[in-house]
Amino acid sequence: MFSVVALAGWYSRTNAVPALRKRDFVKNMVYVYSFGPGICSSPAASASPFGNKVLAWLRLSGIPHQVEFTTSTGPTGKLPFIELNGVSTGDSSAIIERLKQEFTVDPDAHLSPEQKAVSLAFQRMLEEHFYFILIHFRWDDHRLPYLANSFFAGAPSLIKSIVPR
Repeated sequence: MFSVVALAGWYSRTNAVPALRKRDFVKNMVYVYSFGPGICSSPAASASPFGNKVLAWLRLSGIPHQVEFTTSTGPTGKLPFIELNGVSTGDSSAIIERLKQEFTVDPDAHLSPEQKAVSLAFQRMLEEHFYFILIHFRWDDHRLPYLANSFFAGAPSLIKSIVPR
């Protein structure tokens, strides 16, 4: 019985629409919420490939942004997500599409239709297939204790007890 109640509580929290984190936002400032750097050496890098995708795209496009590292999820129940002018958007691809529209910026505008198709194919390959190889080497490798200690340093004790060492 307890597990059903606990699961129902978890489900309602994870499916609730999160409140805005930045209520006193600056107009046209993109607030990016993503995993922290973990073991990454760069203070601007995220432990998430999708967080890095959004951060790299913002830097490439020259759009003003602020980064907050967090483990709290956004409107899709995942990280990264952004807040822009009082509206949250989750999913890295949806974030980039929204930013293209809001700021009328497209770093790929100069590409031919064929080049855009190849670019999309590489993007899908990396996000849908290579990601799982990355996860394998991140977690199913001899470096697991070091990575787990680094990635889960601030996690609650219950989570730390589940992570194999």
